[in-house]
Amino acid sequence: MRVASGSEGFGRIRSTLLKQQPTQLVRLIGELYRLSGENQRFLEARLGGAPKQLPVYRQFVADCLWPDPLRKRAKVQIAEAKRAISQYERATGDAAGTAELMLTFVEQGTGFAADLGYGDEDFFSSLEGMLSRALDGLQGCTERFRQSMRPRLIRLSELARNIGWGYGDFVNDAIARAVESDV
Repeated sequence: MRVASGSEGFGRIRSTLLKQQPTQLVRLIGELYRLSGENQRFLEARLGGAPKQLPVYRQFVADCLWPDPLRKRAKVQIAEAKRAISQYERATGDAAGTAELMLTFVEQGTGFAADLGYGDEDFFSSLEGMLSRALDGLQGCTERFRQSMRPRLIRLSELARNIGWGYGDFVNDAIARAVESDV
């Protein structure tokens, strides 16, 4: 017996959706909305306006990268934060908002590491990768937006300066190059 691939499965669902009345589709989307917080964030970002949803995503990313250490089972959730950033980007197409979320990811992770001495090779590798993506993403934004990010980048560089694992050096070098090239 052959198992249908994801695209074949959605092809059948798509044909069913095309036959539905608008009220049935609205009801279905409402059920999906209530199903999970992830669905709620995505639908609100897609249909409720990206500027209104950016703070919600920013707080979610911040909570994932700098969890309350006094809470039971509080742990850094890098994969969840990355998924939220990708979800925001898919839902909105907002390059500036996506770059801002990426920078929030790095700022919060760096702050957590500096404050609590947290981190390991994989953690810092994730922060480095996200900083590189954020700096690349800023290149596609307006000059005004890039200039508004400079103070945050400089603060991040100062915060990371004394962190080991080669991370502080990486951040300082990457930000220095970005600032010199007019980020």
